[in-house]
Amino acid sequence: MILVSLKSDFAFKAFFEDEQIRTRFISDVTGIPYKSITSAKLIPTSLIKWWRKQKFWMKRQLYYLARTYSDDLGMGQNYDKLKKCIVISILDFNLTEDKEYHSKYTLRDQNNREHTDLFEVHVIELRKTLKEGNPINDWIRLFNAESEADLSHIITENEGVQRGMEVVKTLSLSKKLRIMYDQYMKEKRDRWAEDEYVKDLGRSEGLLEGEIKGEIKGEIIGRRDALIMILRSRWNVSDEAVNRVRDINDKEILDMLIAAAANAKDWEEFDNLL
Repeated sequence: MILVSLKSDFAFKAFFEDEQIRTRFISDVTGIPYKSITSAKLIPTSLIKWWRKQKFWMKRQLYYLARTYSDDLGMGQNYDKLKKCIVISILDFNLTEDKEYHSKYTLRDQNNREHTDLFEVHVIELRKTLKEGNPINDWIRLFNAESEADLSHIITENEGVQRGMEVVKTLSLSKKLRIMYDQYMKEKRDRWAEDEYVKDLGRSEGLLEGEIKGEIKGEIIGRRDALIMILRSRWNVSDEAVNRVRDINDKEILDMLIAAAANAKDWEEFDNLL
């Protein structure tokens, strides 16, 4: 049986609806003892996937970390109410050329002394070669699994991964999810075909790479301007929000944001996407 890939957004969200899976995964990645985690709530989100070619990925990661940290403080509350904030990012591309596939980032000084433990970023890179002894190895194998044969190669005593394997099988049998996944794969194949068509056209007609890049850049600028116009027509947006839009260099993301801007009920709903 071909599995629904956990790399698709809808399957990923459905997978982590299981609290035992969430809690076990958090424990294995962060090192926090499983029994010390009293709850692991799932907050509904509609976050857009930032693709590999988004060169500001790390800056955006830090931005969302800082925003989550500061949003925890209510009006009039003292700073001592701020809680530790941990971000776990699972990437289907290599962020660095290092061999390490699980990296932990904290705030430290030039002598490697910890400044504070309130900020913590974990990055898991799925495409790198695994090393023995890492507790997240079986999670990575599960995220990369594409068939029941792949699952059969995961021999583990980790209860979270075992539970995850059963959930993946169940998700793959869901008719509704299978339809969504088939549509996801169709759109993905269509994008691949479009990319190949552009390459072939460039080769056959002798188009210069610079001309292609110029055309794409023009399309991106046009989409940015359209999005900014919609935002300004609906809300009194700040210069900071406009600058965030101008940082986006992905046509697909801009198209999704344009649709979201037209349908969002208020600025807060849209700002959660941006």
